[in-house]
Amino acid sequence: MENHRADLSSQTVPLSDRAGRPRARTDPDEEAYLATYRKMLGALTLALVSLVALGLTALYAVVQLRADAAWVTHTYQVTAGCDRLVTDTTEAEKHQHRFAVTGEPSAFESFRAAVTRAGLGLQHLRTLTADHAGQQARLVALSGQLEAQFEFSRGVMGVRQTQGFDAARALIQSGRGVNLHEQIRRLVDDMKQVEAELLAAREQATQRSSTRTQAIIAGGGLLACGLLSLSVIAFRRDFAGRRKAEQARRRSEESLAVTLHSIGDAVLAADTAGRITRMNRVAEQLTGWNVHEALGRPTEEVFRVIHEKTRHPLAASVHQALDTGTAHGFSRQALLVGRDGAERMIAERATPIRDHERKVLGVVLVFRDVTEERAAEARLASALDELARERARLRFIFDSVPVGISFAAIEADGRRSRLVNDAHLRICGLTAAQFDAPENFIRITHPDDRALQARYVRELEEGAISRYAMDKRYVRPDGRVVWVMLSFQRQKLAHGGHEDLSIVVDISERHEAEERIHRQNAQLRALFESLPGLFLVLRPDLTIVTATDSYLQATLRRREAIVGRALFEVFLDNPNDPAATGVANLRQSLARVQETRTADTMAIQRYDVRRPDGTFEERYWSPINSPLLGPDREIEFIIHRVEDVTDFVRTKPAGGADEERTLRAKMEAMAAEIFRSSQELQSANQRLRAANAELESFSYSVSHDLRAPLRHIQGYVAMLMRDAQYQLSEKSLRYLKTIADSGREMGQLIDDLLAFSRMGRTELKAAVVALAPLIASVRQDVESGCQDRSITWDIAPLPEVRGDPAMIRQIFANLVGNAVKYTRNRHPAQIAIGTGGEEQGRVILFVRDNGAGFDMKYAGKLFGVFQRLHRADEFEGTGIGLANVQRIVLRHGGRIWAEAAPDAGATFFFTLERARPDAPTPLSP
Repeated sequence: MENHRADLSSQTVPLSDRAGRPRARTDPDEEAYLATYRKMLGALTLALVSLVALGLTALYAVVQLRADAAWVTHTYQVTAGCDRLVTDTTEAEKHQHRFAVTGEPSAFESFRAAVTRAGLGLQHLRTLTADHAGQQARLVALSGQLEAQFEFSRGVMGVRQTQGFDAARALIQSGRGVNLHEQIRRLVDDMKQVEAELLAAREQATQRSSTRTQAIIAGGGLLACGLLSLSVIAFRRDFAGRRKAEQARRRSEESLAVTLHSIGDAVLAADTAGRITRMNRVAEQLTGWNVHEALGRPTEEVFRVIHEKTRHPLAASVHQALDTGTAHGFSRQALLVGRDGAERMIAERATPIRDHERKVLGVVLVFRDVTEERAAEARLASALDELARERARLRFIFDSVPVGISFAAIEADGRRSRLVNDAHLRICGLTAAQFDAPENFIRITHPDDRALQARYVRELEEGAISRYAMDKRYVRPDGRVVWVMLSFQRQKLAHGGHEDLSIVVDISERHEAEERIHRQNAQLRALFESLPGLFLVLRPDLTIVTATDSYLQATLRRREAIVGRALFEVFLDNPNDPAATGVANLRQSLARVQETRTADTMAIQRYDVRRPDGTFEERYWSPINSPLLGPDREIEFIIHRVEDVTDFVRTKPAGGADEERTLRAKMEAMAAEIFRSSQELQSANQRLRAANAELESFSYSVSHDLRAPLRHIQGYVAMLMRDAQYQLSEKSLRYLKTIADSGREMGQLIDDLLAFSRMGRTELKAAVVALAPLIASVRQDVESGCQDRSITWDIAPLPEVRGDPAMIRQIFANLVGNAVKYTRNRHPAQIAIGTGGEEQGRVILFVRDNGAGFDMKYAGKLFGVFQRLHRADEFEGTGIGLANVQRIVLRHGGRIWAEAAPDAGATFFFTLERARPDAPTPLSP
């Protein structure tokens, strides 16, 4: 080894002596050697400077990348905080409802805890969005809405404590709590929309930073390699032919040194005796040995710093490579303990060095620090384990949802994958293996429902619809018939194939309750119609509800000809008798009943009955009009009871005391019968009210039972997409996104269904409604959301109508909103609102557009719940808006219809009562 060092030093040519004076050049070859040496030194310096610049640039790019990633994480935190705030607000509302129903103190404490959490969540959001003025402004508005919501909840609970359950329920049914909660959700959705836009921008910035970093590292590496290559080429070209053997050895030595120092792994070279001959800087750093200290020492002496458990196996690799002439090593269990005591995990390999005759000259030991790699592997394994646990938790939640959910993906090549939860299997009564066979669904579908199901499937395959909803029956293998509400949605994929999502809810209990109510109503109606007395039931607006068979027989009328029509449109005075006053007297009696809310007995009236041949028969009647009051002491129905006294009037002797007593007895018996009938109707009304309350409670319970698991699914899917987005495949992420989108759509469907149900129970509040300012308000709301569109409005002068102002506004809001939506592809869009004459005394109103229109052969299902005539990817919506409009119009006694053609626009017509000074105030309930 000492001879080797002397040999190296003897070949070195110093440029100056100890005094600093330049030495004389010995020959031109030496000068060429020095010139080449200076070129090589300059190239190496340039390469080093390039590497340093590359490192600094890469460091800056990495720092920028980490900053962008931190902003992405910050956006996820804000979105999660918004979701938690909505959850806490919903929890507070739920405990308020529970306290209003049960009065339990624990509900109040739970409410206070939820309010506290919501306050902390709001403060946390303020901290997170302190740098965003828009979000801070939304938080100020959200704070006010939350305070109003919680104040309303405290008011409900206070009313429950002081005035009881009925007062609290009335306050809840006012709708203020629901409106406040919907305003809170809208504000939170606005915040999440802003954060979603920020997230998209920040993710793009992160992607750009990542791409820039990779480009910098790749370009800098290529530049450095290019400079090194150029220097080596120049070195070899200039020294060709000069001192061939010596120069070849020097070039080999220096190339090897550069290579060793450029390698990122530690390199030790030993001769056949096991003594160290070379050592690079990485090896110095890992072992703690200086190259001058290590040269010439046996490998065992240097390896004494290796951990005791792995010292001998590692040293054995060197001897095995020397003895056998083959490579050995790559142990993944070596623990290196440096001179400074630091422990590092290393991977090593020993490879023999051979000359051109394949003779072993020594061995090269290469090892690298894999501490960070092992730590990264451990972190990756931990992350994969956590991902597996998250998947297991998500699957547990998925299977715990009481709603049946099935998701199927059909690829363009026909490959299928399906995911179904336990609730779906339990509702259908099938096993997981049976569920995958489509013929099983045909077999368990009730025969009466197969035709409608087949029609929907056919329209799906033809592309006419992308979703449908229906109530159907499953005949389970055990013979039990289960009523379900099925909601199905199909989404086409860009690369071909499609994804299907089906949701089923067991509504057997609800269906049984509805059947019970229907049977009770039918029984009550049959009981009433079979009464022996002559009874006619009227609404407060004097619309005929029903009549007894004996009444129809006495008046020569048919039930289907009079039910639903106004009383004085059906029953008129004899036109051949100018002195007839029966109708006028009856109108005055009914007005007294509406004013005093008490029964009114009329004197004997002459009212001629029209025979089928058109002639009139002289008849005399003794009428009594009795109001039927509801819990709010308002008139719900008027009972018109008459007694045919024609024979008595025609045969009555003057001053006959016996006849008068007989008449008085008949009147008393008639009054007693009216009283009994009134009591029976009130009892039936109470039973109907109880059944409606039971159905309402069931709907409320189902909606909240559906909301909670939906929130869990959406929350866990969001966390899984956030935490595992780089580990999951593109297909898995698409599946998660589909589940999240479907969860949001199902939540919207639940909200729309509840609104549709509430619309049928809300009490109508009659008033005179001026349509012109109402339309102006609706137009202003609609235009605020489409300021970038060109819309031409044609609004004709509109009359005043009579009805519930809020509900009539809902009619125009839905129809005008649809007109704006379906004219999205028209430039400009044309929307007209006006009147079209009258129908049976009611004004005809219309809303017309030049939008997408529809085929009139599908008009029959236009106003059905969940019925859509366009694909969801063309026009958004849940298919409940028009069903709501029809329900409101029908409750106002009108009708609604539509005329349209594909791609030629649509016109919706409906009728409302024109406001008149003499019109009665109440509307039909």
